[in-house]
Amino acid sequence: MQFMDFFRANAIDPSWVKLYTSRGTESYHHKLFMRYTVLFVDLLIFYPAVLFYHYFSKAKHRHVTKQSILLLILFYPGLILIDYGHFQYNCVSLGLFIWSVIAFEHEYDIAGSITFSMALNYKQMELYHALPIFCFLLGKAWQQSWSKW
Repeated sequence: MQFMDFFRANAIDPSWVKLYTSRGTESYHHKLFMRYTVLFVDLLIFYPAVLFYHYFSKAKHRHVTKQSILLLILFYPGLILIDYGHFQYNCVSLGLFIWSVIAFEHEYDIAGSITFSMALNYKQMELYHALPIFCFLLGKAWQQSWSKW
């Protein structure tokens, strides 16, 4: 079995993804597989984004140390319960959103727009962040257009 076959449910047990008959499958191995896929995606997208933001952020926090903020984000019980309990994979869209914030903070507006679009296309939950991102980019465009005058 190749490495990527481990993350394909069909290669492990085809009954997990069989059309019409796999609905409501709740075996121990299936839950374990899904929890491992959440952990894999966390390690691939969410944790690096949070760590990168933590170490390279330009934001200044007055009353709370950056280490406590990092611990609160990484071990937030709501995200852990939803992602590992109900397999919602919110960490993917949140990780992509954090990558977009990092890109915007470091003046990479196109990369930030692309990663935010990826987050929005992955999960519509990112519509909560769409209005602030839109206003930020619109304000930046207005500043650039007015500076030419």
